[in-house]
Amino acid sequence: MYKNCILAILAMLIAGCTSVPEGQFLLDHAPVVAKMERQGKNNVLVAKYASINSDTLAFPLSALVEDIRVVKLDPSDQAIVGRASAWIAVSENYIISHEYPVASKLFDKDGRYIGNIGAIGRGPGEYFAIYDEHIDEVNGKIYLMPFMATKILVYDLQGKALDPIPLYTEAPKAIFRVHPNNTVTIAKLPFQGDSRNVVWTQDFSGKILSFKSIDFLSLRADFSNEVISTKIKNGDNLDFCISTFWGQKDTVYHYNTKNNTLKPQFTMDFGASVPIHSYFELPHYYLTTAASPVATPRGHTAGNRQYIMIDKVSYKGAFCNLQNDFLGNIPVFPSSEATHAFKDGYYVQTIDPILLQEYLEAALRAQKDLPPEVAERVQQLMHSISEDDNNYVIYGKLKQ
Repeated sequence: MYKNCILAILAMLIAGCTSVPEGQFLLDHAPVVAKMERQGKNNVLVAKYASINSDTLAFPLSALVEDIRVVKLDPSDQAIVGRASAWIAVSENYIISHEYPVASKLFDKDGRYIGNIGAIGRGPGEYFAIYDEHIDEVNGKIYLMPFMATKILVYDLQGKALDPIPLYTEAPKAIFRVHPNNTVTIAKLPFQGDSRNVVWTQDFSGKILSFKSIDFLSLRADFSNEVISTKIKNGDNLDFCISTFWGQKDTVYHYNTKNNTLKPQFTMDFGASVPIHSYFELPHYYLTTAASPVATPRGHTAGNRQYIMIDKVSYKGAFCNLQNDFLGNIPVFPSSEATHAFKDGYYVQTIDPILLQEYLEAALRAQKDLPPEVAERVQQLMHSISEDDNNYVIYGKLKQ
């Protein structure tokens, strides 16, 4: 089904292209899997899981991002990031790493360690763990949303605590967007019987300005659920969805902070058996992840993960294997987790140095016809890696 499309991509790579030319649609040969449906007063794009072809399309990262940077984080003892699954956030000139149970760490864009942001604890500027963040370079501030938050913590660009923003109501897990007029919009994870004020806008003093409720009365009260937002550049809208671990359905919503309107945008009809799933709104696609619960000694985790890419214009979609073609088609999600990979206009991942080196070595062995500039980039990076290095961060700006 996708033979011609895959051959076209390979031809570009062999010819020396490291990005997808404008106007080329990677899903041209995929079936139409979604359509607009009227739901109440809104038109919602609904994708049908059963309509997706069983083939899996190799989907290059260059279709989503302009280019990538590979940054080795400072290897000094105080800067070490201990887990490859640490959450990473980036801006034009800064990198933040969140990793429970240690304080968040701040680096410059070249990986130099600046310092910790606050500390673990119960005092001013301290927290248990962080769920969301925003780097405001223009105003020289960093905003952190803790778990079980009663306030948004605020710091300067050296990690020093400033006056926090009290929240209108407690938020067990929440994402947020800061506005230039000293207001902030928050979307929280609702629990059973607590569907009021799921998303709201307030000022920096905690005064609520507008809010919307969503009926989540059947939602299982479980901290394994997530509230997800890619915070794409979408005017006055904040995109978000509730990702449920136990197979309940949800939708990508747009909350318009100016007009106080809440509109559903995208969902997927999985049929009778609803898997663990998440939705990520990208500038030109909706990315859906689907998985099944896998028992572990500590409980359950998500396994057998699938990635589904759906074009916003053509409504065509396919199962996809996302590959970093800037680095020889190494996996885009080494840990099989996309939850924190797309945010604030960036793709970002962190990876252990030895695992990165193994991926790069495998890329050179498997593909003899890599474009010269890609092969050179892979070789230089591979030979520069040491087992004593700190984690590496790979990130790039999303194509708008």
